Amino acid sequence: MARWLVGTSGYVYRDWRTRFYPRALPVRAWLPYYAASFDTVELNSPFYRLPRAATFRAWAAAVPPEFVFAVKASRFLTHVKRLNEPGPPLTLFLRRARALGQALGPVLIQLPSTFHLRLDRLDGLLRAGQPGVQLTWMDAKVDDWVVTPRIGKPVEINALWYNALRAMAGFARRLQRSAAPWDAAANRVREGFARFWCEPAGHCYDVLDGPGGDDRSLRPNQILAISLPESPLPRDRQQRIVDACARRATSRYGNPSSRSFATSQRCAIASSSDLVQRSRRKRSASSGFRSEAIAPKSSRCCFVGQCRGWAVADVIVLT
Repeated sequence: MARWLVGTSGYVYRDWRTRFYPRALPVRAWLPYYAASFDTVELNSPFYRLPRAATFRAWAAAVPPEFVFAVKASRFLTHVKRLNEPGPPLTLFLRRARALGQALGPVLIQLPSTFHLRLDRLDGLLRAGQPGVQLTWMDAKVDDWVVTPRIGKPVEINALWYNALRAMAGFARRLQRSAAPWDAAANRVREGFARFWCEPAGHCYDVLDGPGGDDRSLRPNQILAISLPESPLPRDRQQRIVDACARRATSRYGNPSSRSFATSQRCAIASSSDLVQRSRRKRSASSGFRSEAIAPKSSRCCFVGQCRGWAVADVIVLT
């Protein structure tokens, strides 16, 4: 059975004194007092300055065992680095936030408004991307070189958009409110999403309405479009995407059909491990299907293409 958590965005607000907190209650005692009435809270302060692990431990010690913290990620990751080279700052953030122990809940990522996410009112799809910036964490960038420039309507962004609208409709029904606006928006997105399907290729376009038109490159990003609880694609097309990715997007050294791989032929190619050269599909009781790339347990990837002295990730393993 689902567990509903009720909380607020932060708990340290001066005007809450006397309105919620007793006037004589010291600020250091506000969190335990808050946790006696609410199940969760958003920690907003780590967005501005990353606390020490000891601070996270003190927060956890001040609340009941079942209390959950939603922690906002540091703005250094999103607004300063703009998701470029996320490894070191994300590792530092998670190392400290894990001091919350079992009280650590979701991590909130607040993106800057300059990421240019816009709604196309003609088809309900989201447009994103700008020159010089990789669109998502799955898109590689080396210095000022965006390896996979994606400007337009990306397939996985719009699949997530559709799933979010369906989720909002579900929340509305549970709260006994009208779900009609959310359902109408989701239906419109599903109709617009049909344009992503490229029948000759047997998979989705990677990006629609880009500067150069529609991009029919096969990238594993579109796997997200079929992995969500609510997918805008019918089941037969979901299966064809899995088949296409298993056939063309898994190999020992990356994706031979991609342009970035083709231009890197002269570069040294290394493999993180010697993968077993086979992919297979099998039915799953939970999802109906999945594609597996068989690899040693010590390996999490099947690709490392070395270009300009950097390791460029081109394909993810489907598991």
